[in-house]
Amino acid sequence: MKSIEIKGTVRTDVGKKATHELRKNNGVPCVLYGVQKDENGLPVATHFSVPTEGLRNLVYTPHIYVVDLNIDGKIVNAILKDIQFHPVTDAILHVDFYQIDEAKPIVMEVPVQLEGLAEGVRAGGKLALQLRKLKVKALYNVIPERLVVDVTSLGLGKTVKVGELSYEGLELINAKEAVVCAVKLTRAARGAAEAKPIVMEVPVQLEGLAEGVRAGGKLALQLRKLKVKALYNVIPERLVVDVTSLGLGKTVKVGELSYEGLELINAKEAVVCAVKLTRAARGAAATAGK
Repeated sequence: MKSIEIKGTVRTDVGKKATHELRKNNGVPCVLYGVQKDENGLPVATHFSVPTEGLRNLVYTPHIYVVDLNIDGKIVNAILKDIQFHPVTDAILHVDFYQIDEAKPIVMEVPVQLEGLAEGVRAGGKLALQLRKLKVKALYNVIPERLVVDVTSLGLGKTVKVGELSYEGLELINAKEAVVCAVKLTRAARGAAEAKPIVMEVPVQLEGLAEGVRAGGKLALQLRKLKVKALYNVIPERLVVDVTSLGLGKTVKVGELSYEGLELINAKEAVVCAVKLTRAARGAAATAGK
C-alpha cells in the first residue's frame, strides 16, 4: 500500500469559534485517535489542523494510502477513517485518522478491480460493478491497493457475490450475499440468447453424504465448474450432483450426468468428483478383507 505525507499543526483551542475561524482560513479540523487509551478506555485523541490543499491528494483519489502524519514534527502512521463534507459546497469539514498498531488488524475499504472479458459480455451483455470498494480486516502491511476479481467465466445474468471471494490474509467484512458485479442482459443480448444456445461454465454443487465418506473416505470435487450449452434462460445457477450412493474409490464422470435442456461440453471421461481412500479407510478395508 502506498504512503502519503500530511503535515498538521496541533490545535490548542477546539471551541466552535476557533473552528469556524480555522475553516474560514481554508483549514480543516482533524482528530488523530491514538493507540494509547485514556482512563475511560477510549483512544487518546489529538486535535490538529491541516490546510485544505494538503488533504486533496488523500481525499480526491481512487487509491488508498497509509498516512504519514507529521504533526508539529512528530511522525505517526495512520489511516483515514472518516470525512465530513459540507452538504451544499462539498468542502471538507472534518477528518478523523486512526493510528496504526502494527500488531493489530485494521478495517479499510479497498477498491475492486475487475479483470478479464466476461463470457456474458462476449454474448452481448453489459458488465456492471455494483460494489466499487470492499471492507477488509487485516494487518495494514498485507492490505493490497486493490482487490482483483476475475470475471472471465461470468455468464449472462450471473453475479459475483462477496461470499464467493477470498484473499490470503484478508477477512471480507461486507455481507456475503452482497453483489460485487453482474453481467446484465441488454435488450439485444436477451433477443440473441432466446434465439440460440450459448456456452458457459456453471458451478457444480455436491449433495448428499456419500457411502464412501461414511466408510471413512474423503469426497473430492475435481471439476468445480462444467461447460454447458443451452438457451440462457434454462441455464441454472449450479449443477447439482447427488453423491449419496458413491462408494469408496468410486467416481462420477461427466458422461454419467444429464440435465434437461442442457448439453455438457466437457469430455465424457472427465472426473467430476471422487471418494478417495484415506489411510484409515484403506486400513479398515484391508482388515475387512482378511
